[in-house]
Amino acid sequence: MLSHCEDQAAGLVFQSLSQCPEQLELLATWHHQAWGTGSLDERRQRLQKHLSEDAVPTSFIAFLNGQPVGSISLVHYQRLGESPNSVWIANLYVIEAKRRQGIGEALLRHAEQYARQLLLPQLFLYATDQEAFYQKRGWLVRRRGEFRRQPAAVMFYPLRA
Repeated sequence: MLSHCEDQAAGLVFQSLSQCPEQLELLATWHHQAWGTGSLDERRQRLQKHLSEDAVPTSFIAFLNGQPVGSISLVHYQRLGESPNSVWIANLYVIEAKRRQGIGEALLRHAEQYARQLLLPQLFLYATDQEAFYQKRGWLVRRRGEFRRQPAAVMFYPLRA
């Protein structure tokens, strides 16, 4: 399994949350501040599940020069109309000071590579405000609808040729 990887172009190192559980509080805080749904304690509880040895759910943290600068998760969502075994990208986050430097794309590519190693046929995500970001990176719109009372696109990325 891909659990530690260096992206030489960006100088990034990726670690799974299960390899560095001391980062759980930071990720919970980032995610809560960025998306604010539920309580911080609920975020912590959800991320606790990412500490297991299960392939999914899992979260990865991007470190730049030893400092955490972003994260991404792979999770199962059943409420969005896909199969219960579908794997979704969630929590793509980069700290404000490091945005627009390729870290988000590197995190996305890392998650896609991890999913390929799991032999998944595709990944899903929903986009409420970053649809163009994902489309530029090969993600396709499956359908449009609403998520948490916001217009959203359910997108997918085929992992097999």
